[in-house]
Amino acid sequence: MSLLGIKINGKEYKVECKDGEETLLQSAVDLINEKINKSNDLKKLQVSNMFMIIALTLASEILWYKDKSIVSEDELDQINNELDKLKNIIDDE
Repeated sequence: MSLLGIKINGKEYKVECKDGEETLLQSAVDLINEKINKSNDLKKLQVSNMFMIIALTLASEILWYKDKSIVSEDELDQINNELDKLKNIIDDE
């Protein structure tokens, strides 16, 4: 396991990830920050609510892609793993 320092919406977190998944985790962080930066409404929310809205948005996107059969099961598993990591961040708040 690796301990990775990440920054979401300007706040730093320490997150464990499996060796070799550091790039995937950083891509997830970049996606979350992109979602936050695109929405002034998200920036106004408490951190836990902000993460909940982002998690719901990403889950909705997963389901949409799953229905369209564009995303493979492996890719969905990776996305679900990232959502689990996001949930852990929320729970730590």
